[in-house]
Amino acid sequence: MAISKQQFRLLIVAEILLAVATGFATYWQGSLVEKVQVYADSLGTLPSPDSFVVLMGTTVLLSVLSIIAITGLMLFRNWARWLYVIILALTFPLTFYLTPVNVEGPFETIFLSMGEMLAGAIVALMFFSPVSRFFQREASTNYQ
Repeated sequence: MAISKQQFRLLIVAEILLAVATGFATYWQGSLVEKVQVYADSLGTLPSPDSFVVLMGTTVLLSVLSIIAITGLMLFRNWARWLYVIILALTFPLTFYLTPVNVEGPFETIFLSMGEMLAGAIVALMFFSPVSRFFQREASTNYQ
């Protein structure tokens, strides 16, 4: 069964909604999670001020690039799928490097894990399924 453009776009929207849900879950996490994070931070696991500046700058840059990539994916632009993969490839190692200890609540973990799995499914669909034809048509129609 082939996936349609609308179904692929729904997957992208679902990933966005999971990211928003993760943000809300982070904001409304329980006081126990906050206390454990404060304790972990008191052990000296906070990033240095220089590392914090890099973290914030990288977060802003990746957020802007993500908006551009998602917009391109919704329009089935070939460059957008490559930008999306580059963003994913940069996000995971930077997260581990810049935030050595991160305490997450259960809902935050669930939404984050679901979003990561969905991101992997989107990449697989973009490159290894009939959906890849939607991205390749852009190059062939530009030269006609």
